[in-house]
Amino acid sequence: MSQYLRESMHLSLTRIAGAAIVILGLVVAASGFLSFDLVGGAFGVVLIGMGLALEFANRRHEKLKSESEALRSAQKGGSVCPSCGSRLQGNSQYCSKCKTPIKQIA
Repeated sequence: MSQYLRESMHLSLTRIAGAAIVILGLVVAASGFLSFDLVGGAFGVVLIGMGLALEFANRRHEKLKSESEALRSAQKGGSVCPSCGSRLQGNSQYCSKCKTPIKQIA
């Protein structure tokens, strides 16, 4: 299995896990607070925070990865998209990944 596929699967699984933790936290918090169980409600709120922290960590990882790919590509002399950091094909006017217009520098 390639490194890219492994990292993609890891990010997808952690995104699913983060969403599942948030949903579980919502259910636990709602059932805890509705039954006047303060500890259960607080535990649900903690689960929601953990799920959100996992999602923000994933987003940060993707941003850092994109920036490092852009830096590596720029060092090799290639053109990169200023928005998402993906490698540009030849003299393209739009990024093939995020469709950002590319300004040509004369």
